[in-house]
Amino acid sequence: MANVYIGSDYTITDVNMSNTANDAQVWYQVVFQRNDREDATMYVTAYNDPKFPKNLDKNNFIANVLPEVNTYISILDSANQNDLESWNTED
Repeated sequence: MANVYIGSDYTITDVNMSNTANDAQVWYQVVFQRNDREDATMYVTAYNDPKFPKNLDKNNFIANVLPEVNTYISILDSANQNDLESWNTED
């Protein structure tokens, strides 16, 4: 899905559903571009979150992901540089 949502603060530019070969874990990668930033940011839903089942349709996806992205932005904006550098994104 390209440009799946255009809002006043950010645009969701890309969404990819990911899952393991046996569908044991399903999650979505959400790339969004904030209007006041040059770089895109990625948000990843939790594994097997019931709000984000496999092959979720666009309208339901948007309804479920916007609050998640807004919370994520709030966390990013309130964190200091040391907090952000300590995040381990590979686990």
